[in-house]
Amino acid sequence: MIRVDGEDGRHVLSALERMNVGLILIPPAGSNRETRLNEPAARFLAAAGQTTAQIFCQDRIADILQDLLREMVSREAPDWLNFLHDLRNGRNYARCEVTPSPDRETLLTFQRMPDGMAALFFSDISDVSQHRIRRHRTDKLATLGRLAANYAHDFNNYLAVIDRQLELMAVQDGLTPELARLLERAQSTARSAAGRSLELLTFSKPKRAAQKWIRAREIIGRLRASTAFMQSENLLLSFAADTPLAVNCDAIFLHSALLNLVINACDACGRNGSVSISAREATGADKQGRLPPERQGERWLKFSVTDTGPGIPENIRGEIFDPFFTTKSEQGGSGLGLSIVDSFIRSSQGMTYIEDTSPNGTTISLMLPADLPEGGARRPAKLQAEDGAGLRVLMVEDEFHLAESTRILLERRGFSVTLAHSLEEAMPHVLCECAQFDVVLSDVILPDGNGLELCRRSKAVAPDRPVLLISGNIPEILADGLGDCGADQVLMKPMPISDLAEALVASVAPVASGKSG
Repeated sequence: MIRVDGEDGRHVLSALERMNVGLILIPPAGSNRETRLNEPAARFLAAAGQTTAQIFCQDRIADILQDLLREMVSREAPDWLNFLHDLRNGRNYARCEVTPSPDRETLLTFQRMPDGMAALFFSDISDVSQHRIRRHRTDKLATLGRLAANYAHDFNNYLAVIDRQLELMAVQDGLTPELARLLERAQSTARSAAGRSLELLTFSKPKRAAQKWIRAREIIGRLRASTAFMQSENLLLSFAADTPLAVNCDAIFLHSALLNLVINACDACGRNGSVSISAREATGADKQGRLPPERQGERWLKFSVTDTGPGIPENIRGEIFDPFFTTKSEQGGSGLGLSIVDSFIRSSQGMTYIEDTSPNGTTISLMLPADLPEGGARRPAKLQAEDGAGLRVLMVEDEFHLAESTRILLERRGFSVTLAHSLEEAMPHVLCECAQFDVVLSDVILPDGNGLELCRRSKAVAPDRPVLLISGNIPEILADGLGDCGADQVLMKPMPISDLAEALVASVAPVASGKSG
């Protein structure tokens, strides 16, 4: 143990010791004063393999530290090189961060005193460093969210146009069964792409849930259609849905979450292997240890994706759901896929977990609250063509091709649609006191304003007339106003025409859709 002798500097050394700050006091060359240090400094030197402070002298401080800390710093690190440069050039003050051990960070500070003494401080900044890392990660997520939000609106508008054109093609006469299947597959892929873009928005702000009851068999059926291209002679995908249960969640997000797991499983198998995707009711063993006792009696739907790949190494199993963690950085992996899956499942009151992994493969499972789709509040029946008969809709949409294709499809279902492509064009219709329209459907972002203002003006004239807003992404500056603009519902693009028709009918027929009042 290195001792501190004499009275000069003892109070400073002691005070810093209580704060766990190491200090070495180094006298100038030729002085008869002693080099002194406190206990935290002694521990730091011991970690560096040094048992005495007498090696320190001001004239050679840079060389001494360079040799002493060679294992704690990267020799080419700019901060370290600048620190040594400042010391060699006689600067009175210099600082640098070093790593005495993998889980510790130390701030090294050199200060030359007016009386000729020099002070070398060792401050443990591990907590600050961890906070900095967490803040950096938070900033990265926020930046990602802002970038995603900037692109999501236009990207989802493009996808909405593609989806609508595909829907128009699908209702044409004379389609062969093969062409109908191809169109259905293209639609499913376009909607999955929209779901993937919307997933990124969960990192910057909560998405308004588009919840609906969807059966396990329907989920697995859609997944089978959208993954058909992945199969080959050496890579087999199998699907099973042995339950009538349904879950109440965002169907696009759930499809994207499962698709993400399937893609990862196929990547794990490489060119050879198999991937099985199943949906079944969770058993008591599935719930044991994962659900609190009071929820053990509830019904849960369990989805599992199993591959025959090499498994997940034990040392990274606890990290695979962390944002930006990836084992595929060389292949361009972002480390966001599983994190987004886990984030969505949690927001739907469910859970994601590694059920089994070994050198023979991995199973990742999702569990979500479930129920039978019959009785009570359940998924509404599909609308027939005549269900929109007589319903007058004012649709405000600035994207011409999307507006036209949506109008055609709605009119085929019996709706009467009037189009407006801007706030200015829509306002005379909205402000007319005569009841020309039963419902208003407006995009949120318009070339000369926004749908929130249109909604307020419409409600001022006709408080009971429903207003539905729809958008590929709602900017934060407008999102805060959604609650008080009076909108009856907020929809997300792209939206299947059947779902849009259901929403329009439900808005003017609350009793038929299960609403009250």
